[in-house]
Amino acid sequence: MLLRINQPKKTLYRQWLWLGLILIALGVGITFNLYFEHERTAAREHDRLSIQARVIAENTEYQLTSANLALENVRSNLAHWKDEAGQPAVIRHLKAASIIPGIRTMNIVDKEGTITASTSAELIGMNIGFRDYFQEVKRHPNADILYLSPPFETVHKTYVI
Repeated sequence: MLLRINQPKKTLYRQWLWLGLILIALGVGITFNLYFEHERTAAREHDRLSIQARVIAENTEYQLTSANLALENVRSNLAHWKDEAGQPAVIRHLKAASIIPGIRTMNIVDKEGTITASTSAELIGMNIGFRDYFQEVKRHPNADILYLSPPFETVHKTYVI
């Protein structure tokens, strides 16, 4: 003889109802947790990126200020270096200025675009008059402006500004 245990249908419905309510409560809790975690992560990342942007801005400002001082120094001494005897002095001066972080090469270019002095000896005599950065300065000359070019590939196969 088989024994049958009959559970009342009311008890079965009540169990399903409790299970449903518990699952809904867990779902709501998980959703709120994900939402607040997302907000905390966004705030942390915003702070982190703000700090990185500040560091980059300070570094760029330092490099541009240093480059400007080096260029002003070269420009102020340019009249003394016009003759061939001054060529070694100008190259020494350019090499000293090019130790500033971020500066790879410094050149002195004549009005046609020919490099007359450089920290890289292989560049002396090369004409860069066709380059966009040279043409921009030639179109709008102003000794008090620091011109920045878009990134371009140098003869050394590196990208610079």
